[in-house]
Amino acid sequence: MNIVDTPGTNVILQRQQRLTEEFVPRADLLLFVISADRPLTESEVAFLRYTQQWKKKVVFLLNKSDLYQNASELKEAISFIKENARKFLNTEDVLLYPVSARSALEAKLLSFSNTGIDGREPSASESHWKVSNFSEFEKFLYSFLDGSTRMGMERMKLKLETPIAIAERLLSACETLVKEDCQKAFQDLKFVTELVDSVQDYATKMENESIYWRRKTLSLVWFWHSCLCMHTRAFRNELLTLLNIMS
Repeated sequence: MNIVDTPGTNVILQRQQRLTEEFVPRADLLLFVISADRPLTESEVAFLRYTQQWKKKVVFLLNKSDLYQNASELKEAISFIKENARKFLNTEDVLLYPVSARSALEAKLLSFSNTGIDGREPSASESHWKVSNFSEFEKFLYSFLDGSTRMGMERMKLKLETPIAIAERLLSACETLVKEDCQKAFQDLKFVTELVDSVQDYATKMENESIYWRRKTLSLVWFWHSCLCMHTRAFRNELLTLLNIMS
């Protein structure tokens, strides 16, 4: 099992955001850590929506749960997160574990430094561990990693679905690109067809106008030829008459 701690959301550098997003397709399970002092920020909601295009299983960890003053406040926060997560993830099965990472760390440190000869952890460590609420989350992880349990079978299913989801995503992206290219090709074909039709219409119009002006020109030439012939005959007759008079 490989656990990757990504930079998270709402980071200063864009490359850190891209790094987090790039790990999503390769992950079999997403452990989404939410801070109790500001649960489900705008950037977290956007990231959750992004994960759904890869159909990933998300398990929520509500960290700093010890900040709530009583169980009622914690219950209200859990209800709020689950209700919104159902909308964003489009599922009714939302797993959320309220934890205190600080208390869990203190419990582990006390356990390592003060373990008695009989191997039992001292009460201070147990107290911190109880406050951390990490036991339920650990049980989930152990069950998830155990192939003989229901959660373990789900892990195997998710493991197989990961490359399938990536392939589906790639095929979907290719299909979108092909459709866009086809649409552009149809638009280009339509434009070329309209251009050819326009050129043909223009050629027909020019041919008709050419025939018209040719006939018009021939008519004018014939008219002026007739006029010239008429005037020539008249001039010749007048000239002959004048010559006869002079003779």
